Amino acid sequence: MDRRAFLKDTASALLVLAFGTSLVQCDGDGKSTDTNATGPDDTPPDAPPRASGSNIVYTSSVTEGHSHSFTVPRSAFESAPFGGITGLTTEAGGHQHKLTIDQEALRRVAAGDVAKVETENQAEHTHVFTIVKID
Repeated sequence: MDRRAFLKDTASALLVLAFGTSLVQCDGDGKSTDTNATGPDDTPPDAPPRASGSNIVYTSSVTEGHSHSFTVPRSAFESAPFGGITGLTTEAGGHQHKLTIDQEALRRVAAGDVAKVETENQAEHTHVFTIVKID
């Protein structure tokens, strides 16, 4: 079994067993979607993604004892904007982080893959968001 198949199978099993709270990376084009977060990114998102009207709210991994949330319009997966989506996370620990989900990541997620996206460094650390498609 190759790395990609193993990761996809593992991600599927974790989604079923943990209702989306623990996700692992998989990539749809053979390229790594990993980023270099502050410290190793072997922690799951602090909360599973949730629907909120026409948006999906994602929660980052925990770094330095806190996490952040970021809202993505569902329409971004249906028609990925040219520049992707850029915005600020929610505030936690007295700061926010800038996050960009590029167009290619949005397209891969729309096709069923998982993308891990790292925030910009703020307050001497970063967070990783695990972006998945939810119905």
